[in-house]
Amino acid sequence: MTAFLISPLLFFALTFSSIAATPQVKTGLENLLENHLDLIQGKRLGVLANQTSVDSKGRHIVELLSEHSLIVTVLFGPEHGFMGNVEDAVSISDSIYKDIQLYSLYGEFSAPTPGMLKDVDVLVYDIQDVGVKFYTFISNLFLAMHAAKREDIPIIVLDRPNPINAEIVNGAITNPAFSSFVGVLPLPI
Repeated sequence: MTAFLISPLLFFALTFSSIAATPQVKTGLENLLENHLDLIQGKRLGVLANQTSVDSKGRHIVELLSEHSLIVTVLFGPEHGFMGNVEDAVSISDSIYKDIQLYSLYGEFSAPTPGMLKDVDVLVYDIQDVGVKFYTFISNLFLAMHAAKREDIPIIVLDRPNPINAEIVNGAITNPAFSSFVGVLPLPI
């Protein structure tokens, strides 16, 4: 029997080269900031986000927009709050975050009102979802898109990978007669 030995240096080189060759996923947030700043520069931004709205280094969208000297005029937070620190099914009040007005879209309102959007030129949506219809983030997106259309405001939806991967689509489809905030569209589970 012949033994096959790999020197520590060769092992390191093989390991490092395989790691370096692994493709890296870029989120829509990173793509926007690296390749499409022209879409938001000089615009007053409204941002619908939560604790998942971070880049690959864990920096939050509000911090990153600020670093690029972009103007965020208003923030919107979904269920669980803007920083994801609120229990489910708990109504959330409006507040201030880093000197920016933060409106809750899980309380009195589930969509931005015309008054909330009065100082917004572009609405940016950046929330990681989990790929099931009963998570309310897709409802926030749907209702925010309607609000943006009503006010003739462009909306940029920053894509993030679906952890379930969506290769298999199944489950009961919501009957429109029973639509609600946890089933706003006729989608499979």
